[in-house]
Amino acid sequence: ATIWALALHDKSADESRHLDLLSRIASATAEPEPIVEKAIIMALGAIARRSPALRTATQEAGRQIGANPARRRVAKAAQRV
Repeated sequence: ATIWALALHDKSADESRHLDLLSRIASATAEPEPIVEKAIIMALGAIARRSPALRTATQEAGRQIGANPARRRVAKAAQRV
C-alpha cells in the first residue's frame, strides 16, 4: 500500500525510483494475503500510468510475475495496464 501511495503522490520522483519499486513489488508477490494482492495490483496500475516507459516496464514485470501460477491474477492485472 505504501508503494501505491508513493506512485500516486510523489510527483517529483524520477523513473528510476519507480523501476526500483517494481522490483520490490515482484518480491512481494509471494505473500498469499488477498489484501496484499490488491495493493500490488493498485501499485502496478499507478506506476504504469506515470509514463509509457514505466507502462512497458510494468507489463514486463507482469510477465515475470506470471511465471508463478499462484500469482496469475496479479500478472493479468499488470498486463492490462
